[in-house]
Amino acid sequence: MELRAAEDDRSVQGYAAVYNSESNTLGWFTEIIERGAFTEALQRSPDIVALYNHDENYVLGRRDAGTLSVWEDERGLQYKIDNLPNSREDVLEAIKRGDVNKSSFAFTIAPGGDRWEERDGKTIRTITKFDRIYDVSPVVYPAYSDSSVAKRSFDQWVEQQKEQSEEQETEQREDTQELKAFNEWLERTLKLRKEFL
Repeated sequence: MELRAAEDDRSVQGYAAVYNSESNTLGWFTEIIERGAFTEALQRSPDIVALYNHDENYVLGRRDAGTLSVWEDERGLQYKIDNLPNSREDVLEAIKRGDVNKSSFAFTIAPGGDRWEERDGKTIRTITKFDRIYDVSPVVYPAYSDSSVAKRSFDQWVEQQKEQSEEQETEQREDTQELKAFNEWLERTLKLRKEFL
């Protein structure tokens, strides 16, 4: 996600995530974040921190300290770090040079806050509701989602798909049996009618 540093002060601003934009391939799937997915998480996550590369040893700002602002707008999850510490001059310089130009965020998803689908030969996970936001981070490489959590959610979806498929097959078999029984009844009826006439 995009990231920029102000020319006239030590602030850094960027989007940690953008709505309705398909991610790069995250192993076996891609992700899309639905508009409004951050609303409740931002209310439940008052103390979000800004870290460099998600590293707790490189704190750049903190919401509770008033040095970090995090909010959602029509485009996605935006953040601003005010007055970057002097001890992080290397980070500020790297951002200004464009060497670090991406953002990421650490999160958990609310129960039932995602859905899976197959589209154009790809497996897509749409996140509809986050539970918590822990940090926003200027990064060299955007972090991948928690693959173990995603895998559990994906496996649940696969099981649901199997169950639905089995139910459909059962319904189709029942429909076939009903059709067969109807045809047999019709054949017997026509035969009796022919004999009667």
